Amino acid sequence: GLHPPLASVDVATPRSVRTQIRLDLLGRHQPANAACAVAALDLLAAGGLPVPDAAIRQGLREVRWPARVELVATAPAVVLDTAHN
Repeated sequence: GLHPPLASVDVATPRSVRTQIRLDLLGRHQPANAACAVAALDLLAAGGLPVPDAAIRQGLREVRWPARVELVATAPAVVLDTAHN
């Protein structure tokens, strides 16, 4: 079924823990995707290219993927998922 966005998630990587990150993407897989993105950013920071925590939080909160698991109607539920590969 359709899994609505979570109000917030905690994201733990081998290098950091960030709590109460807002994610507005549909899907129960989104917290794991966010953790992968944050882990990649942690590696960039370790290599000398830090991204501020506020920018990470803003990016995860504001990311939008039109036509990728996009809820376009609720009665009945209509989801577009046309932008995959």
